[in-house]
This record gives sequence, C-alpha cells and structure tokens, in this order.
Amino acid sequence: MNISIGKTDEAEDIQIRDKTFLRHMVCLGASGSGKTVACKVICEEFIRNQIPVIAIDPQGDIASLLYPSLLEDVEDKGISQKMIDEYKKNAEVIIWTPASSVGVPLSLNPIGLIQDIVEQQKSYEECLRSISLSADSIIGLIGEDIDNDSGRLLSAILNITLTYVVEQRLEIESFSDLADLLLDCPEALKKKIAAIASAKELLRLSKKIRLLTVGAKKLLFDLAKPLNVEELLGLSSPRKSKKTRLSVIYLNTLSSQEEKEFFVARITSALYDWMLANPSNELQALFYIDEVAPFIPPVRKPVCKDILKILLKQARKYGVGCLIASQNPGDIDYKAISQCSTWNLGRLISRQDIKKVEKILRSISPEDAENIVSELPTLNAGQFLLFAPDEYTSMKKFQVRWLITEHKTLDEEQVKEAVDDDLRKKYLNKNTLPKKAKKQIQENAVSKSYDNSDNKNIQDLQVSERILALLTKEACCLTCAEIADNLELNAATIRKYLGKLTSKIARAKHGRSFVYWLSEYKFLPQYGLTQRIEVAKLQILEQEAVSLAQKRLKKQLIFFDIEEISKSHLIYIPLWQVHFTEEIESSFLIFSKTSSKDENIYFDAFNGKIALYDRGQGFSFVDTPKDSPSVLCDLDDVCTFQTIFPGEMDFKWSLYKKMLTENQIQKLIARKFHINVHHTLITFLPVWQFEIVVKDTQKKKRLLFLDGVTGMPIEVQYE
Repeated sequence: MNISIGKTDEAEDIQIRDKTFLRHMVCLGASGSGKTVACKVICEEFIRNQIPVIAIDPQGDIASLLYPSLLEDVEDKGISQKMIDEYKKNAEVIIWTPASSVGVPLSLNPIGLIQDIVEQQKSYEECLRSISLSADSIIGLIGEDIDNDSGRLLSAILNITLTYVVEQRLEIESFSDLADLLLDCPEALKKKIAAIASAKELLRLSKKIRLLTVGAKKLLFDLAKPLNVEELLGLSSPRKSKKTRLSVIYLNTLSSQEEKEFFVARITSALYDWMLANPSNELQALFYIDEVAPFIPPVRKPVCKDILKILLKQARKYGVGCLIASQNPGDIDYKAISQCSTWNLGRLISRQDIKKVEKILRSISPEDAENIVSELPTLNAGQFLLFAPDEYTSMKKFQVRWLITEHKTLDEEQVKEAVDDDLRKKYLNKNTLPKKAKKQIQENAVSKSYDNSDNKNIQDLQVSERILALLTKEACCLTCAEIADNLELNAATIRKYLGKLTSKIARAKHGRSFVYWLSEYKFLPQYGLTQRIEVAKLQILEQEAVSLAQKRLKKQLIFFDIEEISKSHLIYIPLWQVHFTEEIESSFLIFSKTSSKDENIYFDAFNGKIALYDRGQGFSFVDTPKDSPSVLCDLDDVCTFQTIFPGEMDFKWSLYKKMLTENQIQKLIARKFHINVHHTLITFLPVWQFEIVVKDTQKKKRLLFLDGVTGMPIEVQYE
C-alpha cells in the first residue's frame, strides 16, 4: 500500500509506503503552514486504504473529516468525484466526546484498567507499568502535582494499594470502592503503607478520591459505557458495515489540561496493551495526535508523557504507526520526536524552533540538514520539505494535495448536530442518569440540562470549572467579555459566576475594563502586564556569581584584596526583542541573488541601544552596529528563554512606564535599518549586582554588574 500525499513542482507523485509509517512520522510547521491539512490528508488516505485511525483532536480541527466535500468546491484543487466516492464508501467517522454527550460519549476509568490487569494476567513488568500509570493519573485528577513531595507520596500510597489489589485479586470497580479500601485498610496493606505515610495522609487521599465520584468529575468515569481500543478501531464485534473507522477524540469537552492529559494517557495505554495482545508485522492502525507539544513537553512530566514515549519506541514492532504534529517543535521532548524516521516540515519562522529542528536533523542526516533549515522560512502555505530516508535518497520539496473533506473547526454545537442520536444513545450509561434523562433518551431527545436541583448544581459547577479552565489555559488576564466570547455564554452569566469565584480569581482595573485572572498567577495589570513575560534563563547561580565577582576585586601587591563584597542582588534588565526579516543580496561574477533571513535584535528598553554579545567581552550596548542586523551576535546565540509571571521577578516595576514604547522602538528601527519588522515584545536579561566596599572602612565604593547568563561584566545605567 502506498499513501499519496502531494506532488513536487516537477509533477512527481510523493508516496509513502505503509511499512514506512511503522517507523512513525512527525509533521511540523508554524500556524498557517498547512500542517493540519497535511495530517488530515494522511488520515483520508489511510481510510481510503481501509486502515483504521485514532485521532486525538485538541482543537476541533480534525472532526471535520466527518464531512466529504462537494465536487464543485474542490474540483479545481485536484480532487475528483472518484476520490470523494471512495472516501464515502470506506469512511466511518465517529466523534467521541470525553465526559460529554455532545458527541458519542466516552468515559475511561483507571480502576477498570486495574481490573484488566487482574483478568489478563500480565507480566510483572507490564503490571508495574500499568499500576504506576493508573496511580499517577489519579493523583493528577485530584489536583496534586506528581513532581512535588506531596504528590509523590500520595502516588506511592496508591501504587502500594493498587499492587495489593492486583496481588489479592480484589474486586475494585469504582473510585468509591478504592476510597473505602483506603479508609478501612486490611492489616497487611496498612503495614505496607505505614512504612512511608501516616494515617492522616491516608485519610486525605481517601477524601480526595471520593470527590471524583461527585459533580462534573463523575462524568469522566460514569457517563458512558466502558470502552476499549477495539471499539475505537471498529473491531469490537462482527459488523454489517464494511467501512473503516476513524475515531476522533474531541478533547474540547474536557475542562482542564489535567483531564486532557489523563484521557490521552488512558487511550495511549489501552492502545499499547491492545497492540501487545494483537501483534502484527503489517500496519494495522494509525495513532494521530494533533498539537502534541502539551502532552510530551521537554521538561514538564504530564501523566501521559511516559506512555507516549513508550508507544513511540515500541509501536513499530506491533503494527501501529504514529503521526504527531506541532507548531512548536521546541516544546516537544527531543528523545520522543527522534523516534520518528519521516519528517514533514512546513514553514517555520521562529529561530528557536528552527534551531531545535536543525539539531535533530543533524543527528539523523547531517548532509541534508543545512539545505532543509535554509528553506524552512521561505515555504508557502501547503509547501513541505519531506525527509523520508526509507523512501527517498534526498529531501523532497512538494505541495500537499487538498482535502477530500471540508476543512473547518467544529465547535460543540456543531458536533452535537453532526452525531446521530441513536449512536449517542448506544454508548450512554443510562444507569448514571436521572430518570428524566432516561425517558428523553428513549424518545431520542437527549437533553443538555435537567430540572432537579442536583443537576442545577452540576451545571453551576461546570460553568465555574470552565471559567477556571479557560483562565488556566490562557494564562493571562481576560475581561468579562473575553471570557464570555471564549465560552460562548453571555456576559451577565459570566459576571455572576466570577462573583462566586473570588477566592480563586483576582480582579483589577486595566484601562476602561476590569480584568480577571487566577489568583496564583502573579500578573501586574496596574503596569499593563497582563500576560506572562519572556526572560533569559539564569545560568550563573549565586555561588558561582560571587566567585566570579571576587576575581574582579581590586588588589594590592597583586595578592591582597583591598575590596570586598558587602551585598549581592539579582536584578533584571528590560530589553525590546524585535523579530524581523532582512533581504540579503549576494553576487558571484555577473550573477546576483536575493534571499531573506529571519532574526531577532535586542534594544535596551530605556535608551534604545542595541545589545551585542562578544565571546571575550560579554554583552555590550551600542548605538549603531557595524554589521547588518541579521548577522549580529546577540542574546539568541547564548540565551535560552523561558516565560514567567511578572510578579515572580524582582524588578522595580515603577520604572516600567519610563521605558521606550513599542511605537518609539519602531521609529528607532526605521531610522537605523532596512528591515521588515514582524513583532516586538519585552524580554528580560538577569544580572547580578554586587555592592563593593573598601575592606577596612566598609565604605561603599562602587557597583559591579555581571550578567546572569555568561558571568561577564555588563554595563547597567540604572538601578
């Protein structure tokens, strides 16, 4: 089987064999590059070739694979009626909606998967993996951080408890059963737990787990009938239909990132278990995750990260291919992404993203890396550079074909309209719904709300959780109107719920409106700081900085210090980061060529001087550099950037309003350079400030500044 995805400028058909997908594929590209279209084309081709697909859809872009296009809308884009008919004939697209009956309801329960371990008699290694994943999933769902001491302790308690359940073959079918077991432990289990935790911690864990059985959280586990991977793949039982299933897991119905990570972890784990039980040398399924970065980041460890890495490493041996996509390659764990042998690269603009791709490509194919990297910023929408060593001896530049299906994003209302009520009814767990809901299901009219007070409380809880989830996801200050627009509710309703969340949400006047944000997020709207700010990561810690500063004290007779350090303090220098494109002309003999280069340049936010870096001298600031801006050595060459909340940084924010404005920086650039500016933002450079005094008199003599990235002296004109 060959998957055809597009054509080169020379009309060469770009095809990828099915066995190549067993070694996985990654599709990267900035927003608007066409990467989602490319991935949906691959899904369409799999369905046309009768290989089922499970697609994780975080934003609603994949769900539109449900709708084949009309010929008149796509004929001029190279799509034939035969292709449309073939897709209609083969495709069975189901949109699964976790914890919601908007689409086909989907519920997954870690406790149920523990029972699978008991029934399937897995190997010792697989038992430990499944137990550990279940424990970590539950800890994340109850709001504990697995990376801190409290979370690790609770996870350890759960590991011991779930291991005991498996060893004793106990029937634990729900979170209520698990909470009861923790509250009234058998003596043997109690002794094991007592070695690491007190009865108080055991009680706290039991209460938190019981909270998963009430309110909106309950829908995660009880709304739908238990589901397995064979159902997602359309292989669960003999079916009249000969269609190939494409299961879209629509994550927008989940209210928090933790819940999304939980579902991705559970589905991935279930797929892993299924492939071990059903090995194949042939490609038998495709697992596609759109915008994969939040689920497998380089540093943070969400509950789904480990199992995704295991799947990427081992799936090829069992007949499962993986397709992952992202617009932020720098935000993906490089060890995971390096498991993909086929790379489909669309337009990338960010220098950091390009450097991340370049680093990995050089380790895979040094001879192609430079050519690929140089072309990335110049690609048009839908153009890709394909690196597929299993198919082609060199890089292929091609235009992806257009979609057979409509290309649009589906919201929850559109999903509800798209899903057949009979199909929804088939998977709803009627035992968990009120009587009125059961009657409505029987009449094929599933209602979104119920009249009794319990469901009114659930509705209140859902709106509150959606507001909190939005503010968590956006990580910025939002007005009431902006929250209402995002949640598709009226402003009066949002204002009412915001009034109930004063213990969790902060409010302040910003301009003419009030803005809202999570209290734990340290924004400073009084200074216009309503979003996270970018900061160069501190590389020189205080102990090393002090040591470097001592080497720069004045001495007498070479050996004796006449100065000493009285105080040390970490400060931050604000800089305007300007992202731009410069047109560069080059010539050889009578030939000339114009190329463009994307770069950043940094300006002192107070005086507008340009920041430069020299390996021997460190950072300096000049009015006008000798070289063109695209070849300057600056912060990008030595710094790694991270985003933090402004309130986390020690800075005299009263100075913030004295900085040059964005408009002033734009005018400054126009006077100095012929460049095309794309955007500007404020970033900060950490600097160590030392107060130096005369050793005998302790009289303050001078200030010494060392940058926090390289430890070299730096000129600072303000404090």
